[in-house]
Amino acid sequence: MGFRYPVRAYTSAQLQLMSSPARATDLEAIPHVFHDVQAFTSATTLSLRFFQTVQATVDLGNFLAAGQLPDPMWFQPFYYGVDIMVLPTTGAATVVGALDDMHRLMMTTRPTINFQIAMKPYIQDIPLSFLHTSGGATGLGGGIAAGPLTTAAVANNSIPDGGWCVYGSYVIPPKQNIAAVVTYPAVVTINASPVNFRLWMAGVWFRRVL
Repeated sequence: MGFRYPVRAYTSAQLQLMSSPARATDLEAIPHVFHDVQAFTSATTLSLRFFQTVQATVDLGNFLAAGQLPDPMWFQPFYYGVDIMVLPTTGAATVVGALDDMHRLMMTTRPTINFQIAMKPYIQDIPLSFLHTSGGATGLGGGIAAGPLTTAAVANNSIPDGGWCVYGSYVIPPKQNIAAVVTYPAVVTINASPVNFRLWMAGVWFRRVL
């Protein structure tokens, strides 16, 4: 994703107001990404529920409370995406690995995603393939051997274009339960298991300045 931000001039008074609150209860707005990681197990997992627990470490998730935002905090999502952490595979020319797993997890098995606030749907039964990756390793490798050809396969969930855009059309308020659920209509068998799914939402985080 490319960087996009406005460049405009302000008066000294405007900058002073923007940099320090007029009242202790005023809110500041900053760009932020909330994310949560859940493990998908081959031939077992039918659904993944995100943002329901406070993870032990921030690499697994940075949501601040189980299933809701603390008070006084609001979050206005603009983009949703999912990173599927499939490892590269190497082997003979007929190897079935990373690309096959990614296609099964995202496309041929027809997974969908739902997002609710206080049991009201805001993302409803959208194919998971609309939620693209935030980034990842890119490259090309190869080799020649005296015996059977050895190949490498890497896979990513589409391109880092921002994923599913909701244009800030709703706001997640504090102390209201949220639910983000990825659902598969049947179990999926993949080559490498378990695989971590990282669901993320990027937007504007409103919080108290002091």
